[in-house]
Amino acid sequence: MKIINNVRNIAISLVLIIPVISFADVGTALSEKDRNEFIRQGIPSCINGQKKQPIAKFIDQSDIEYYCKCTMTRSTDFITLEDLGKIFQSKSFDHLKPIIEISGAYCTKVLMKKWGIDP
Repeated sequence: MKIINNVRNIAISLVLIIPVISFADVGTALSEKDRNEFIRQGIPSCINGQKKQPIAKFIDQSDIEYYCKCTMTRSTDFITLEDLGKIFQSKSFDHLKPIIEISGAYCTKVLMKKWGIDP
């Protein structure tokens, strides 16, 4: 049974990681300053969006904050300087949505484990 769970966890991890790799542009990695700024600016927007979700009334504020910090931090592992440049050109974050959504799925899994739920 333990082997089956390990194989399942590896498969889930691959499902969450491979799409991010395919969305990530080959480009210039973000500097530590740019990463921190993206995270700092993204967390409040994420928190506001999460609070609007119907399920939010059942989730502690600290878990929403953790989820948003995790999601923004993980997203910066895949977002490039060129991706940030596209924001200024297009005046939109739409091209980053797949990366942020997949990062959010990973962070949801982390929270579920914290809550004692086997995702």
